[in-house]
Amino acid sequence: MGIVKIIDNNLALLHKYFTGTKDGLVSILFHTLYKDRDQVNRSSADPQQSITLEDFERIIVYYLERNYKFITQDELVEGMLEKDKYCFLTFDDGYFNNILAIKIMEKYNVPATFYCSTAPIMNNKCFWWDVYYRERKKLGVSIEKIRSEKIALKKLRIDEIEKMFKDEFGANVFNPIDNTDRPFTPDELKDFAAHPLVHIGNHTHNHLILPNYGIDEIIEDIKLNQKLLVEITGIEAPSTIAYPNGNINISYLPKLKEIGLKAGVTAIKGKNYLPFNPSSDDAFYIKRFTPWHHNYNEMLPLTETDFHIKKYLP
Repeated sequence: MGIVKIIDNNLALLHKYFTGTKDGLVSILFHTLYKDRDQVNRSSADPQQSITLEDFERIIVYYLERNYKFITQDELVEGMLEKDKYCFLTFDDGYFNNILAIKIMEKYNVPATFYCSTAPIMNNKCFWWDVYYRERKKLGVSIEKIRSEKIALKKLRIDEIEKMFKDEFGANVFNPIDNTDRPFTPDELKDFAAHPLVHIGNHTHNHLILPNYGIDEIIEDIKLNQKLLVEITGIEAPSTIAYPNGNINISYLPKLKEIGLKAGVTAIKGKNYLPFNPSSDDAFYIKRFTPWHHNYNEMLPLTETDFHIKKYLP
């Protein structure tokens, strides 16, 4: 951790201690979810944040103990009370292992929104980053190097990535290995979406990293995802979208609104202040915090802080 970040974090926490915190919306981003540490270590998928059920529960309890209200995507876009503390739990991609969250969500009666990409779900194929992690790990490559290499891959289109992997690793390389690396099946997603605490959002059909595509391709892919999510689940079309890799450009917003989307969540770290106007441009830049197993106890207090010197630095 850099010296500026250390100073910023310490000052932010001191400011919180002496002045309290402002009302606002804290949104949390998850991907995969594991039963326990042993399952993390045995998984064939990229462990990503390595969040276990115990971690997930502790995160929820943290905000409940501080009187946060957990909200759905529909409550988000319908407009909330101007002064209060809200928590918006989100999962990206559409992993089957997200079903583990239900037990904890029911225990505390908190909702979550699950942003799903339908191409992997319809075709029962692994997400490309899990394929790459698995195959490179077989060769003895370190996690750090694999994640560094994936940064370059994110500049490619999904069809280019899939062709490259099949040529290099074999035609069946996108076949799931177990329940930690596979997406929902359509039937499983339908049952999952029927749960009253589960809400389904748009994550593009092919998990498109948007800067790699033209606007027409982007909109058609998002529209297809809306259509398929409705057909699979029987629910109304999602009102919000999570941008794969967090990438969004302001030029996309008029088209997203035409589709019927009213808000979008990014991967930009930060607290969101109220009120905001649903369907405004600001509503499509909702910030989210990404907890990692090794730092979530340190991160959670920082999600509430309001003063940061970094924003004043050049």
